[in-house]
Amino acid sequence: MTDRTHLRKTDAAFFLVVAFLLVALLYLLFGHLGESPIESYDEARHGVNAYEMIRNSDYLVQTYQGLPDYWNLKPPLSFWLISLAYRLFGYNAFALRFFSAFSGLLTALAVALWSWKRCGRWTAVLTLAIFTANRVFFGLHFARYGDADAQYQLFFTLAILSTIMCDRGFRWLYCSAICFGLAFLEKGFHAVNIPMICFLILLCNRQIDQLSTKRFFLLLAAGLLLVFSWAIARYSRDGTAFLARMFSTDVANRIGSVADPVDTAIPALLYYLTPLIRSPGLLLALSLCVLCCMIILLSGHRLSPAQRRAAIGCFI
Repeated sequence: MTDRTHLRKTDAAFFLVVAFLLVALLYLLFGHLGESPIESYDEARHGVNAYEMIRNSDYLVQTYQGLPDYWNLKPPLSFWLISLAYRLFGYNAFALRFFSAFSGLLTALAVALWSWKRCGRWTAVLTLAIFTANRVFFGLHFARYGDADAQYQLFFTLAILSTIMCDRGFRWLYCSAICFGLAFLEKGFHAVNIPMICFLILLCNRQIDQLSTKRFFLLLAAGLLLVFSWAIARYSRDGTAFLARMFSTDVANRIGSVADPVDTAIPALLYYLTPLIRSPGLLLALSLCVLCCMIILLSGHRLSPAQRRAAIGCFI
């Protein structure tokens, strides 16, 4: 009887903490979402592109002031979602940011649920707490900002978690491929990071031998079907004008130019490492991550095969 009472108290404490964290997360994501001024860079551009899609009844070619937009070189999924939010909530800042906030919520819930399945429910609580306490999560280009980044991060996260889950069935890798296609429709060539990371996870977890020739081509089909469908449709409208600019901006120019226009000594290939190099907070977080891994490895604590694969996947 005492054990049952203790179990009930533990269950009650768990659900109480989860409820508190979810309410806090919902408030931080959606509270006063439309009150701050619209940022006059990517956010405003996305808002105009989505508005003109509705006005022009053209959901394939984004325009700015009535002309095809060759400055905002993103595929159309984020514009479609903002257009849908405009239809639901009207033309306002809340609608512009709604699907970013919603994607942030889904990202947190997906990681928490995955943590629960892999490591227990109190790990899921810790995961929700980390999301709730993470200032970057609610900042520029993320869950309270009206552009493609929060949606991209959702599909990126689902792709990585699905890859780690493939130890429970190869079908999960097809989910990862589909998420790659959706991520590409959000951010274009940024999504190429996903298959590279997934390949490393399979390689380090010694699961690459599961990838037969048939499965490889099925994965390609699942990942590229949406991308090729959109690319062909877009090519039919303006040839290579948009697609070539998207490639040159997101790939060629980033590799062929300097990373920092102020400090020209920084090579372009270090473009995404410069925030890490220059941020003491991020360096400290990385150091703590490495330290925790070393403690686990040297402490003699035995990880189950599933926990080991999950740890390797998360670290990569």
